[in-house]
Amino acid sequence: MTLYEWAFEFCKQRGMLESEAFEVVERAMLHPATVGVRGRWGESYDSYPEPMRRLLTRSLCESALGWIEAECPHAFYRPLFDGSIPQ
Repeated sequence: MTLYEWAFEFCKQRGMLESEAFEVVERAMLHPATVGVRGRWGESYDSYPEPMRRLLTRSLCESALGWIEAECPHAFYRPLFDGSIPQ
């Protein structure tokens, strides 16, 4: 599974529709913390060390929360991205 596919599935597994997940992953690709992986979203997720995976997860959650705030502030899945429900 590529980094992009993982990020897309991460969002969908937390309740987002495919179109919403796509928008969030596109935002995450521009997140300042992901500068080091730009151009590498097609690489295998399994090849990244655990600290990098945690950074990607955090960046994705921040991007998701930004999108939720702007597009769907009352989304039922917000707690799955803001940490109020432990994963």
